[in-house]
Order: sequence, then C-alpha cells, then structure tokens
Amino acid sequence: MASKFLKREPFEDDIDVTAFMNLMVVLIPVLLLSMSFFQLNVIELKLAELTGGKGLTKDPQAKLEVHVRHDGYRVYYPENKLIKAIPKVKIDDVTKYDDRELSLVLQALKEGISKRRDALIRAESNVDYQSIIGALGTVKSYKTVVATDLVEVELFPEVAIDELY
Repeated sequence: MASKFLKREPFEDDIDVTAFMNLMVVLIPVLLLSMSFFQLNVIELKLAELTGGKGLTKDPQAKLEVHVRHDGYRVYYPENKLIKAIPKVKIDDVTKYDDRELSLVLQALKEGISKRRDALIRAESNVDYQSIIGALGTVKSYKTVVATDLVEVELFPEVAIDELY
C-alpha cells in the first residue's frame, strides 16, 4: 500500500531551440552580407589661412586656386591670373560641372609645376556640397590606364578649402 502514495518527481519539459536555431541560420548570413555594403571615406583637407598670408607655400604669389562658381570652374595660377574658365556642360538635359575638363587643365598645369603639392579650392556660398566634393576629388588626383591597370595619379593632394566672396 505504501507504494501507491509514492511521490513522483515533476516532469520537466526540455526547451525547444529549433525555432531559434532556424532564425540564427537565416539572420547571421544576412547580417554578414549587409556589413560589406557600408564604407567610410575620409577626405583630408586643410582650412585656408585666416590671415590671408602665405598659405601652404613659401611664395605668396604662386597660389593655385580653383574657383567653384554657379556657372562653372575657374583655374588661377599664379594668384589672380586666370588660366582657364570651364563652363558647366549639359548632358541629357542636366547641367553639370565639367570635372573631366578641369582634370585635363590641372594635368597640363602639373607638368609645368611638378613639385607643387598644394591647391586652394574656393567656392561660392550657393554651390552645393556635392559639387565641392567633386572638385576636391578632381584636384587631388585622376585615374589613368598604365599597362592595362587602372591607377590613380596624384595631382595636388594637399587641398585647402575657402569660401569665395
């Protein structure tokens, strides 16, 4: 009779983790794939001298300036001597800055002043940010093909930015 009243231990259910494991099998590859699409680009630049002095070079009369205006680019070298005015171009009913022409002008200028590494970009206040960044990339370097490889050639990597009044 004593066996009738034996105390049974409570039955514990095991935790079913298959749904969680299925979620992880799908979620981890998705997270790993999405991580490769995020990139951070850093643009190094210098602010122009506040004193209006010599700037980045020892010779105050030898500044290379690229003006970004609402109607296009203007390249000055030495100071206040206009090398070329590059108007905007119309491509597919959209008016854009002519970065290709600016690059060609700077490449020709670089051949004459190969030791120079600095330039000043001056932009009007109504010019949008993306146009200034495009000019900055064009002034710093250009891409060309050398022995079937696409390489980036340095033009004027030390760039300062200022506002054009």
